[in-house]
Amino acid sequence: MDKEIRDSLEVLGFEIYDSYDQSQLYEGLRGHVDLSIFFDGSTFVCSKESYDYYLNILGEKLNLATNRKYRLIQGTKSLGKKYPHDVALNIAFTGRYAIGRLESMEPRLIDLLEEKENLEIIDVKQGYANCSICQVSEDAVITADEGLYRILNERGLHVLKIRPGHIDLVGMDYGFIGGASCDLGQARIGFFGDLDSHPDGGMIRQFIEAHGKKVVSLGTGGLKDYGSGIVF
Repeated sequence: MDKEIRDSLEVLGFEIYDSYDQSQLYEGLRGHVDLSIFFDGSTFVCSKESYDYYLNILGEKLNLATNRKYRLIQGTKSLGKKYPHDVALNIAFTGRYAIGRLESMEPRLIDLLEEKENLEIIDVKQGYANCSICQVSEDAVITADEGLYRILNERGLHVLKIRPGHIDLVGMDYGFIGGASCDLGQARIGFFGDLDSHPDGGMIRQFIEAHGKKVVSLGTGGLKDYGSGIVF
């Protein structure tokens, strides 16, 4: 994440932690938090190799005793460089829906999701589900992926379909809207760059505001895919 965006987040009052460096992945993906760890608001599930790193970061916040807020589960899978071995934790979780490629998913994450009442798990072909989906609310999302758009629309979600591309990702032709955005809490959706630089920026802003959220552009220039972010 570049300095401008880090500075913007710090001005908003956030303390920033770097995600685990999955050095076995492609250069443009190795630091993406949405590949190495999943969070549902109370429980984290991380890749097997990143457990000690995240344990150190979360520290006293973990539910090691009854008076702690969070818990951290170590996955059984280590991530691999080639797709789909890098997407075990790349699940889009809205609170009401969990969207991902089940055959590639971390088993302990599946167990966690199946324990939840009133959660609908949607199996999709797109392994990079979280990368590809900007989560606006529990039933409203944005994506450029045609397959995701079709199946999520059929399941009754409110889905805004945007054009692909126009998002930078190191080493790749282009990045994805989920990786270029983050739920900042307090009804705010943050974007890594200037949302108005995207040709569908106005439509994206209108959709987000129609669902009671505010857009925060965290930088100037084009949008950048940094693998989203986790706020806790």
